[in-house]
Amino acid sequence: MYPAETRAVMTDAEREQQARLAALAARPVAAELALQALMVKVDAGDATADDEERIFALQDALQTAADDSDAAAAGVLAAASPAAQTDMAQQFEAVGRDQAVLAGLD
Repeated sequence: MYPAETRAVMTDAEREQQARLAALAARPVAAELALQALMVKVDAGDATADDEERIFALQDALQTAADDSDAAAAGVLAAASPAAQTDMAQQFEAVGRDQAVLAGLD
């Protein structure tokens, strides 16, 4: 017999916080996916001049979105309870470490 589900139910505040963080990530993720698709074209030698211009625009948009996301995440963190701040700060640090490892794989 399998154990019963042991996940805790999220509070309304936790669900709201989770939704805000997911929304913060949406723009940078979309820009990164579009950039990756264009880089595939560049690597295959199929990129047009318009594609290359779009790459520069996406890189700029990605940096702006990342900066905006960082600022908004800091705002979410500042508005959270001290215990939630500690938990979120640890999660943000873990994500940063993961990103550093992934960046090193290029």
